[in-house]
Amino acid sequence: MTNWTTPQVCEICVGMEITAYMSAEF
Repeated sequence: MTNWTTPQVCEICVGMEITAYMSAEF
């Protein structure tokens, strides 16, 4: 794994977390 790939994965993880959180809210 390269160093520039970590931020991308983190962004996707955060995005999925937000989506799941919003889905649970509504």
